[in-house]
Amino acid sequence: MKVAHTLTLLFLISLSLFSQERGIGLKGEGEKPSLQSFYRESWAIVIGIDNYLYAPKLRYAVRDAKEVANVLIENFGFKSENVIQLYDKDATKEGIMRAFDRIRQLAREDDRVLVFYAGHGITIPLPDGREKGYILPYDGSQSELITSAISTEQLNEISQLIRAKHLFFVMDACYGGLIFARAQPLSLEA
Repeated sequence: MKVAHTLTLLFLISLSLFSQERGIGLKGEGEKPSLQSFYRESWAIVIGIDNYLYAPKLRYAVRDAKEVANVLIENFGFKSENVIQLYDKDATKEGIMRAFDRIRQLAREDDRVLVFYAGHGITIPLPDGREKGYILPYDGSQSELITSAISTEQLNEISQLIRAKHLFFVMDACYGGLIFARAQPLSLEA
């Protein structure tokens, strides 16, 4: 429930910033807020994994993910058929990648996409001192990360293939400070 409230707050803040930036408001005189004028369609991939094949069990990831899916459908106008829900044994690496591929094919420039993941995140040190992060699917193994997990670099690459106006990742997993970036950093050189 706490995750759903946090997601709701973050989503409202981002919409507020968007509407102020564009000089338009979400709410007219005495009207209920409407997002339909901003987005052609809304899509989501919601993943929650408590019971892993090769990793320790978690307690609240599936519950939190289901609550997020419910909030998206009930409070933010996402069509239930546009919210791909993958829990436990359905959240295999192949299942997650198929969900991303489906969103890649269906999302358009005027759409919004939200990806919520609740489960194990793994960060490993690289020889040069940097770190590399992964999310662990249901069938993922920490001893075979390259073949069984999904790296943050893969998620970044996937995000670049999705044509949505807004793409928002919410990752309920520890990464040791790693973040996703959809854009390249600006150069300090003129």
